[in-house]
Amino acid sequence: MGCFQSREKKYLLKPKQDSLERLEADTNFSAAELRALKQLFGQVSNSVIQDGLIHKEEFFRALFDSSDGNLFGDRIFHKFDSKRNGVIEFDEFVRGLSVFHPTADFEEKIKFAFSIYDKDGSGFICKEEVKDFLFEVMRENSKLHFTDEELDTVIEQTFQEVDLARDNKIHPAEWRSFCIGNPAAINYMTLPVLRDLTARFPDFFSTSETWTGFSPPSPSSSLFCRSMCSPFLENVTADRRIAEPP
Repeated sequence: MGCFQSREKKYLLKPKQDSLERLEADTNFSAAELRALKQLFGQVSNSVIQDGLIHKEEFFRALFDSSDGNLFGDRIFHKFDSKRNGVIEFDEFVRGLSVFHPTADFEEKIKFAFSIYDKDGSGFICKEEVKDFLFEVMRENSKLHFTDEELDTVIEQTFQEVDLARDNKIHPAEWRSFCIGNPAAINYMTLPVLRDLTARFPDFFSTSETWTGFSPPSPSSSLFCRSMCSPFLENVTADRRIAEPP
């Protein structure tokens, strides 16, 4: 019985979080930006469940102005939730956002983007994962519809361009090579607003410019989905332009 009580007390203890000084040293945020993020975190983490932790519903409401989940949001929440306890604590929030800072190293952005597409954590991106993301684009945007033939075409063309080993997998080195040659493919990995946190807060999440290139200010996350899939969608749109009569 004594052991059980000890375990219960240990479970109730909140995990220790990094200090602001440690976060400033480890991330791309200044001390002033971290103070602004602290206030922002307080608002988001108490918007639905007032416990000082960001739950998935609060995360989706903040990023997409909707409590409805989507594949992209799930992947980003998973990446932010590094402690794998189903919520985002302040230090996870800061570390997760750090890679989107304009001053973040481009190599960091490449690795983070790769990990989003590598849905099963296998260490490579397969064709099925690309198709899942493209299906998500269509689900989020009713104006976009691709035939099965178009989807197969875009996937094949993408792998023809990126899969240098011709093993039907996109490995980290191949993804890096592609991004170095096509840096605009991961423009969504940079949020200019993070450079102006102290000036823009407290309207950080409510202004239309906040998540430009990352997610839209509207209830739909279709722009975000499209930007995430831009490396793959280019082949579809190019084919359609060629096929259109003059």
